[in-house]
Amino acid sequence: MQILNKSQPAVSYDVTRIKKQLNFIIKFISCIDDFIVFITDPENKMKTFDKEMLTIFLYSTSIIKTSRLLGINNITCRSHLNTIVKKLLSTGDENIYNLFKYVLSNLNNIKKQVDKQKK
Repeated sequence: MQILNKSQPAVSYDVTRIKKQLNFIIKFISCIDDFIVFITDPENKMKTFDKEMLTIFLYSTSIIKTSRLLGINNITCRSHLNTIVKKLLSTGDENIYNLFKYVLSNLNNIKKQVDKQKK
């Protein structure tokens, strides 16, 4: 508290937020190898466009950047991404499905951290 010149609740909040960020990073990093195996698997019957979308989105964690790189609008990108992610579950790719659901559910947290780092 003294070093940071913050109150105890403020420090506690910061620690909780940092723990969440670290947990996200650990989970994200631990799934990257699984994703690479999945996306390059010759048995994977996904369309090339869908593979590109998943790859760009995973590494950018941004629907806006993904849509720009693929030359489609944001709404179409989000809709198609959600459709692909749902298909992952129906095709038995549960680990990859969970990875994308996790990233999608943490978009705002990721964006906040990236914005802070840019400042």
